Amino acid sequence: MTTPQSIIKDKFWRNFFEEYVNSDEYWYQPKGFAIKRETLPIIFNRLRILANYQGQPWDKVQREYTALLTKKGLFSLRKAKKQYTASDFSAISRMNKVVFSNLGLAWVDGKSTVYITKVGEEFLKSKGKPAIIEEQILKYQFSNPSFPQSKSIKLFPHLFLLELLLNFPESANGYGITRDEYLLFVSRAASSDQVGQVIEHIDRFRKLKEQERSFLIEAVQKVPIITEGKFRALSRRESIFRTIELNSSYALHFLCFPHYISWKVAKICIPGKHWQLANDLVRKYHKEYFYTEFDSEKDWLSYYGDPTKKGTFKEALEYYETTSKLPQALETYSVALRKGVIKDQKPLNIEEYANLRFKEKMLEDFLEFNLHLLEKGLKLIRRQFPTLVGPIDILAIDSQKHYVVIELKKGKASDKVMGQLHRYIGFIEEEMSKGKYVRGTIVSQEIDKKLKYAFKAFKNPHLQLFKFQFTGKAEEIK
Repeated sequence: MTTPQSIIKDKFWRNFFEEYVNSDEYWYQPKGFAIKRETLPIIFNRLRILANYQGQPWDKVQREYTALLTKKGLFSLRKAKKQYTASDFSAISRMNKVVFSNLGLAWVDGKSTVYITKVGEEFLKSKGKPAIIEEQILKYQFSNPSFPQSKSIKLFPHLFLLELLLNFPESANGYGITRDEYLLFVSRAASSDQVGQVIEHIDRFRKLKEQERSFLIEAVQKVPIITEGKFRALSRRESIFRTIELNSSYALHFLCFPHYISWKVAKICIPGKHWQLANDLVRKYHKEYFYTEFDSEKDWLSYYGDPTKKGTFKEALEYYETTSKLPQALETYSVALRKGVIKDQKPLNIEEYANLRFKEKMLEDFLEFNLHLLEKGLKLIRRQFPTLVGPIDILAIDSQKHYVVIELKKGKASDKVMGQLHRYIGFIEEEMSKGKYVRGTIVSQEIDKKLKYAFKAFKNPHLQLFKFQFTGKAEEIK
């Protein structure tokens, strides 16, 4: 008969044990405030008050905002404290940033102005509707630039959990998965294709006797975390299992927030009445969703804070094309072709697509060092300038010290590139230009009639349209 000590000698469990204790990455969820239905009114009221400071420098309004939260009972002074200290204000700032970034509701940062995202605006208009938060959790990614811990994890955690739970129906075994199973197996998954592996681990774990399961848990708890060759000197987080356990309530409150998942201390499951909904969500996930590697927190919140973004292949492809990430764009396009999700009547094959993207990147590379060909005195500030409404292809400044937003068409629809250009101009005007007008420029290797019509319709004297070819000259289109 198998003894508890023989668990580690078993090849399957020995491999699991070694992998588990030799990695400190897991489904990290930022702490400070549990995301659950009972706390939504507090989140709503904090955001509602923050909206009064939209567009104002956070470091200037932080104290006033904190004082107002205290007055409204949304924060309370610590015991034995009669007034806030500088460290208290800093702690409250971090807590608000965690909550708002975690849900994509707002940008709160000492170096920028307060910015309420489109999702945040919808949440306020709806008076704190839970459905908006459910949509956010659906498209939430591990990891992301707001919380970059566990960088090797690349998946949609809620949808991963949902697919896993569909393999453990409540009616068949009395529960979905247990909290221990989440701690041991689910929270360590690094990619969407590991669902099968996690299912196998849970099935094998359940075949062990209770004493054997307890022994395995005790074994992983005893191995301390080693970082850069040193033991981590934290008594409450001495092992990776204990670390995940202490974080799990925040993670599970967040991941199980949607109404179609039930989490009651020891078990997580999909109730039978929500089975079809969960199944439909997972099917859509496999067909449309694609993990995107965002370059910056502003890029991430531009996506996450936009209610029209759903985590699709199309959005990932658009981001990689916009930021000129050719390897990622080619990989995404290849997968999209294979899955048949590209809606073009005659989609480009992978060679044609690669050639088009390469030419576009050549144009952006060339313009970086030759902006004078567009206009004498034009100076580069930065390529792929991050903003909360998306990355700007090229941000420059002219001889009169006016900011110039330069967008490359890159195969985008004419109305879309015009919309993006005006969105970026509006953001730079609000955040950086200090009252001076901002100019906009579109550069394309081919000018179609739709782009000409869209350009003329705006009748803005501060907009320019260029047809650029590699002849050393740029021709302005009137």
